[in-house]
Amino acid sequence: MERKENNGKVIAIIALFVAVMGLSIGFAALFTELSITGTATVTGTSGGDVWNVKFKELTKTLTGATEASAAVLDDTSITFNLKFTKPGDKAEYKFKVENTGMINAILNTYNAGKVTCATVDSDAAKTKKICDLIKYELKYDTTDTTKAGQAVAQNDTLDSKQSRPLVLTVTFDEGKTLTAADLTEDDVVTDSITISFNYGQAD
Repeated sequence: MERKENNGKVIAIIALFVAVMGLSIGFAALFTELSITGTATVTGTSGGDVWNVKFKELTKTLTGATEASAAVLDDTSITFNLKFTKPGDKAEYKFKVENTGMINAILNTYNAGKVTCATVDSDAAKTKKICDLIKYELKYDTTDTTKAGQAVAQNDTLDSKQSRPLVLTVTFDEGKTLTAADLTEDDVVTDSITISFNYGQAD
C-alpha cells in the first residue's frame, strides 16, 4: 500500500518537471531580440545658425555735430568720431541688436565707460569742465515693444529671432552753460569711449 503511494508521488514530480520544461521551451520559441542604434550631433557655431548675436542697420542724425570720420558698424562693433563746435551740439545713432541664432540670449555684462579727456593748455580745470559736458546715453528706441525709452542694462534678454532697436545719443553741453571764458585754445579730445556688451545663453 505504501509503495503505490510512493509511485504516485514520483509520477506527480515527473509530470511537474515536464510541465516546467514545456513552459521554458514555449518562452524560448517566442523570444525576439530588439535593438535601437543611432548617433547624436551637437551643432557647431560655424554656420551661425545656433548662436549669432550681432549689430545691424546703423543710421545717424547730426544736430550741429560733425563727423571727423564716418561711423562704421560691423557685426560686433560700432565706431564713431565726432566733433563738437558749440554748446547744444548732438549726434544720434540708431541701430539694432539682433539674435538670429536658435538660443535665447541674456546680457550678462554691460559696461558703459566714463568720458575722459587729456589735459590741454596746461589747464586741467578748464579741460575737465569741458570734458564733463560731453555726455552719452544708450537706450532702447521708442519703437521697442517692451523697453521703449529705457536704458540698456545687465540681464536684458534677447530671444531667438528677436531684434531690438537701440539709440545712442552723444551731446555737448546740452544745457548750454559754457561761456567764452570757459573755453580752451586747443581742442579737447576725449579718450576712447567704450561701451561693451557681453551676451550669453539664457537659462
